[in-house]
Amino acid sequence: MEFLQIPQHLHNACHSKTFSRTSHDTHWTAPKVSHLKVNTDATWDSSTNSCGIAAVVRDSNGLLVGGSSRFDMASSPLAAEALAIQLGLTLASSLSLSSFQLESDSLVLISAFLNPLSTVDWSASQLVSRIRSQAALFHRVNWHWASRRANRAADLVAALALHRVCIDDWTSNPPPSLMRILLFDAAGPPP
Repeated sequence: MEFLQIPQHLHNACHSKTFSRTSHDTHWTAPKVSHLKVNTDATWDSSTNSCGIAAVVRDSNGLLVGGSSRFDMASSPLAAEALAIQLGLTLASSLSLSSFQLESDSLVLISAFLNPLSTVDWSASQLVSRIRSQAALFHRVNWHWASRRANRAADLVAALALHRVCIDDWTSNPPPSLMRILLFDAAGPPP
């Protein structure tokens, strides 16, 4: 397992937030038993500055616990990813979660949330400030980076939201393409 190193003085400042790369960068990994994981992603269209954003919540068995998605506007791909993370935190709040893992394929943003002194591109800086404030309302947010392949469920829902073909009740009636991903992920990584 590979870890990003955070200087001790910064680690103490963000002691409730941990970071590690997923051990299987090509496969979604389940959270610990009785824990939940929120995966977020965004799909951005540079020609229109529109984006689809998504948050998918699953338990340690890979079962879909909740989700949210929407079509939105963003000035950059980084801003779109930040909107998706904000959506994930809003979803976690609506589910009354106090501690959970939040996983995104944006290494820039995950690193920024772990290092309170870091800065990001101007296009996402205000969103990052709001996300930091929103995350502080939870008991614990474990920030994790995941490869795009390990984040396929959120990636698919974000793409559907961008193209405005994501049905409103996708969490209770997942489309077949999402069901295939959820079943594949629930099976766990190959030995």
